[in-house]
Amino acid sequence: MDRKIVAVHDGVFHADDVFAVASLKRIFAVEIVRTRDPEKLKRAEMCVDVGGGTFDHHMPSGAGARGNGVPYAAFGLVWREFGERICESWRVAAMVDKRLIQPVDSGDTGFAMKQANGDSVYNVSNVISRMNPEWYEEPQDFDATFAKAVEFAGVILDREISHYRGMLLADAEVEATIAATEDKRLIVLKRFCPWFRCVARQTESLYVLFPDTIGGGWRMQCVPKDLNSRDKRRPMPTAWAGKNGDEFARLTGVDDATFCHPARFIAGARSKEGILALAKLALAD
Repeated sequence: MDRKIVAVHDGVFHADDVFAVASLKRIFAVEIVRTRDPEKLKRAEMCVDVGGGTFDHHMPSGAGARGNGVPYAAFGLVWREFGERICESWRVAAMVDKRLIQPVDSGDTGFAMKQANGDSVYNVSNVISRMNPEWYEEPQDFDATFAKAVEFAGVILDREISHYRGMLLADAEVEATIAATEDKRLIVLKRFCPWFRCVARQTESLYVLFPDTIGGGWRMQCVPKDLNSRDKRRPMPTAWAGKNGDEFARLTGVDDATFCHPARFIAGARSKEGILALAKLALAD
């Protein structure tokens, strides 16, 4: 791993400089120098959020904006340069930019979203800012708390990357399953993975069946009308609502049926054969 001396301003830190350094640490062995001293800045190989260089947005004209108008702050500038390399995927990098980096950059450049009452939305930028020492706390060691904030931000960043990487893997797996399914009313997954995005695009699909990774057995879940709706295309039969155990098994005639949620959006059985039997009953209802 290449070693880089990275300068960042001293004193109070914010989410954009913290996340920018955390991003660089994903691909470089970073030696952090917190300073505003021009001579020390000259010796750094990268200057982040200070010094007027590539990764500093504190110029009269700013550092430009994305196509959607969101200005770049230090986090976004670093990500624009290294995001694809960090994620090993431009698609994952773009997703992380949209969901994590743009809100951070927006807040740092004065484009923070507001709630209906006019207050700023509490978000990850506030969480990072709270890691600065308060005025009455001793010691006032901003360098030490900055290092802790960078490590914390790194955990958040890693999990965001893993999340979107998993989303794309799930899309590929679910799309392959759909393509191989003849009766698209029932989508049977070999293992659980996030399926909403892909299945909701299939207008014929009513139920998704998958192994339960937590409690064992199998689950059957209703497909929503669309990704933004809580309404289901076809809820479970009315008579199943809230039934459990032997009562549910007797009602359905499926020996290993285990439960149906009172809201009729999910049901379970102990075996794949059992959940398929429940699905066929639901289709016939």
